[in-house]
Amino acid sequence: MKLIKIVSIFFGSFMIFALALSFIIPKAAGEDNTMSEMCAIICFSAAILSSIFLTSKKYPKLKKAGDRVAVFFFMFFALAIASSYIFRKADSGATAVPVWYMIILLAVPAVCTALYGKMHESCKNLIFSISSIIRNKNFRTKKSEESEFKAPRTKKKQMQLADELISKTNTYVSLANESDCVSLFILWYDKALDCILKLTYLNKAKFKGSPNADYRRLQDEFQWHLCDAIVRAKDSAISEIKEKYKNSREFQRRSFDSLENDIQSVQFRFSPDTAELANEAIEEVRCLIMPKSVQPKHIDDSIDAVDGMDGIVFENWCANLLRNNGFSNVRLTTTSGDQGVDVIAEKDGIKYAIQCKCYSSDLGNKPVQEVNTGKTIYNCQIGAVMTNRYFTKGAKEAASATGVLLWDRDKLIQMMDYSGI
Repeated sequence: MKLIKIVSIFFGSFMIFALALSFIIPKAAGEDNTMSEMCAIICFSAAILSSIFLTSKKYPKLKKAGDRVAVFFFMFFALAIASSYIFRKADSGATAVPVWYMIILLAVPAVCTALYGKMHESCKNLIFSISSIIRNKNFRTKKSEESEFKAPRTKKKQMQLADELISKTNTYVSLANESDCVSLFILWYDKALDCILKLTYLNKAKFKGSPNADYRRLQDEFQWHLCDAIVRAKDSAISEIKEKYKNSREFQRRSFDSLENDIQSVQFRFSPDTAELANEAIEEVRCLIMPKSVQPKHIDDSIDAVDGMDGIVFENWCANLLRNNGFSNVRLTTTSGDQGVDVIAEKDGIKYAIQCKCYSSDLGNKPVQEVNTGKTIYNCQIGAVMTNRYFTKGAKEAASATGVLLWDRDKLIQMMDYSGI
């Protein structure tokens, strides 16, 4: 790529200086051999200097201008060479270039140069990719090159980079340990890991400890520190609800939603034990924002008492019943936009999406269809409908076709008996 750039600038500059000198001293250059040789030396020297200055990294502004000069002359010479083949006469071998092609010969390089200023990378890749093909290398974009870490070659530069990475690591670790936002904790922790990983490539730098050992240690301790971050986030939400927003139920709800969304956005990074702790934290904060009338009741309610519950109370009652029947990681979904799923729970490695319906009449097939769709959205293996009533024939047929479990009044009584009621 650089070679093509240098050659394009050299021949282009040589041509420009030759044309300029031919206008300044046309007769002398044509009749006096000494003058002609001097003009050639001047053009050659000026072309070399132009190639050096317009491609040097020491002069960024000139280098940027050199890129455009290289684009222009590369396209100009490419079209000029093409014209010698396109318009060559077979009988005489002479080349007669029409006027319209002469216009293209100047217009196309000018357009490419203008586009190069606006779409630097695309033009650069289009014009100079041939150099990568010649050298049998895979062509890479600037973005992919920047994403790859390359250690400096000299020991001095490696030591300087090591000091910088160690300083960044300490900063990121400090920010992670102080963060009361779980997603931000993971962001800072990942940045710290990335810095330590880069340190492992600096084989000429000297360290007090071992970057490889530090990297493995931070990876092993991730879930531990993540649990601490979840507890900090929970304590922060509780503090806001009880103190800062104690007189505003709207802002208490916002604080809870913020905590729930924060945890759920990164739950794919949780181990099973961490996920259980996160669900417990959400439920603990959820209880604080609920009026006492909708607080989860104890499991010692009779089935007749269940019939008098409203929707939210029944959902919490069902979640509590599931916990007492061996389900783990039990959590309620958001009250709005729940996609037909009220409770998420796990048992024996299987994840359940459950819709809870406290009705005064038997249920049709609509809840079955909703939970069957919702289980896919929540990445669950099994869907279930839980109700204090029974199911119609249509609901049973829909459940049989979709594989959705139907837990009716008899099933609830059975679960209550299992709980020791």
